Amino acid sequence: MRTDKRLVATYTVVHGTAEFLCAFTLFAWVRAWNSGSATIVTYSAVAFGFPLVVALLWLGVLRKVPEGRIGLAGTVLMAVGILVSHWAWACVVLGLGSALFHIAAGTSTLKQPRPGTSVGVFESLGAVGLALGTILGNVWNVVPAVPWVYAGSALILVGGFAVLAWGTPAPAAVPEHSSTQRNWTLSGTGWIPVAVLVGLALVSVVRALAGFTAPQPWKVGNGVVLVAACFVLLGRAVGGIIADKYGFVIPAIIGFTGAAVLLAAWPDSANAGLFGTFFLALPMAPVILALLQSTGRPAVSFGLAQFLQVPAAFATGILWAPWVVFATLMICAVIMIFCAPLDGRTHVRT
Repeated sequence: MRTDKRLVATYTVVHGTAEFLCAFTLFAWVRAWNSGSATIVTYSAVAFGFPLVVALLWLGVLRKVPEGRIGLAGTVLMAVGILVSHWAWACVVLGLGSALFHIAAGTSTLKQPRPGTSVGVFESLGAVGLALGTILGNVWNVVPAVPWVYAGSALILVGGFAVLAWGTPAPAAVPEHSSTQRNWTLSGTGWIPVAVLVGLALVSVVRALAGFTAPQPWKVGNGVVLVAACFVLLGRAVGGIIADKYGFVIPAIIGFTGAAVLLAAWPDSANAGLFGTFFLALPMAPVILALLQSTGRPAVSFGLAQFLQVPAAFATGILWAPWVVFATLMICAVIMIFCAPLDGRTHVRT
């Protein structure tokens, strides 16, 4: 069975559009009514925290609802959120819409035959949309109820109907695990499955925190911010592609090690910062694949990956010392080595 390229392309384009519109809305006029940090924290807490709730509901009362409908519901909420004229409600409604869309997209892409490539490509364009929306939102002094608001709301609704039409994947085969792998998943017993899940959770939290707290004095000017977003785009996509071919351990180790060295050794260098950003983005899809191997459930895996980004939102404005960045990212690399038996594509003797 081949990867449904239309499904992945649909979610990728709509994701980039959604991130752009949400960022543009929040930074163009919502932030004018409240401090930027409160806006970021409120929106991020809802957008990253709620997908796990939806994933858990999907195991029960929502189990028969197809991904395309969940994605459409998310875009409808985002369309409404763009029109809301109170900053707090706008953050909540946009966050809920983003959460529903993300869990539908993440679940659908993880059900593809090449899940790393699919989820990496889907996530990649969001970085550019977010950066572009933030840049334009900060420089464009607009208010609600002007034509762009209705145009943006209509645009995301068009994307929602595309998701409804093409965003529900065919039933996926349940991956088979070797006896060794089963002992490392939640279907196993003892301390190892718990340690693996805790380790992957720590890796997810640290990766998100490093993106927010690593010193980046070189990131000055809109052009540099946009170029950095393009490096994130490449890192997310390449990490997923490598993970599908060689297993999730190799790109995760390369990513964490490369980012640790570049971001810590040359924190003032734009070249090191850009490539460090690329390496930090490499483990995104591999870590999600590791969570998928651990839990066996696409929705829970992606919802958990989103939920574990919430602490990073509260770290806005905090900067880690370069040695802290190096130490924490190297710990992540070691944890991924420990998780190697979980991945059947990584040859490990046990």
